Amino acid sequence: MPHPALQSSKGISSDVFPGAFDWFFTYGVFRRWFEARRTWQLHCIGGPGAGKSILSSLVYRHLKAHPETQHYPIVSIYVDQDVPDHENYFVEDFLELLYIKLAETTAPRNDVSYGIYQDYSQKRRSSPSAPEGSRIRERLRLLREALYSRLGALQKARAFLLLDGIDRCSQTLRLMLEEELAKLSDVGLSILLTSRLAVFEQGEVRCDHRNHGNQPDDDPLPLASREALDMFLECSHCGADLCLTCRDANRICPKG
Repeated sequence: MPHPALQSSKGISSDVFPGAFDWFFTYGVFRRWFEARRTWQLHCIGGPGAGKSILSSLVYRHLKAHPETQHYPIVSIYVDQDVPDHENYFVEDFLELLYIKLAETTAPRNDVSYGIYQDYSQKRRSSPSAPEGSRIRERLRLLREALYSRLGALQKARAFLLLDGIDRCSQTLRLMLEEELAKLSDVGLSILLTSRLAVFEQGEVRCDHRNHGNQPDDDPLPLASREALDMFLECSHCGADLCLTCRDANRICPKG
């Protein structure tokens, strides 16, 4: 049985106006996450009662109905109660539930993950023959291997995870969960998270490229006159910020 805090997607209340969040699905940030060739995490932050769980449920319904994604694995999980530090099986239960949900769709021919998952299940049910710490590490290794194998077999498709309420986890468990999510994102899982707490510091960012706005080299647009960005790239060479329009126009490192 999974951890009691882990639940499948909530239904949508009848008093929610059907088109209330339609703007979100045409918003540029969501569109780029939805259509991204490379997977990344979309964080949706809001206070209590802001509608985060409703948004997560509506995104699930949108993905299930959209012709581009309706046949892809789409997993929706919400954390419906606080999870303290001592709940040390929570991350394992989360990864197992995620694998089970991903495995509900038709397996690609090259998917060998089920055999790995069977090995994991046998080890979790078997009587202890080694210290608990080493047994958990081995089970987590097998779970990760099964998940990465499944996602690798889905490379020509997409897979989505909607995780609502990650802030209900203690700080330690949240850090552990975020580490697992980062690895899953790296191997092809598109992730949307809702939280009452901002994960990253939010500041105002403007594009640093001297040709921003198609300006010539000798007459750049003043930084203060450039629009604030919802999404941007950070140059790994010089640390400058680059807007997606400049990236799409093949303007690369502002330092050359």
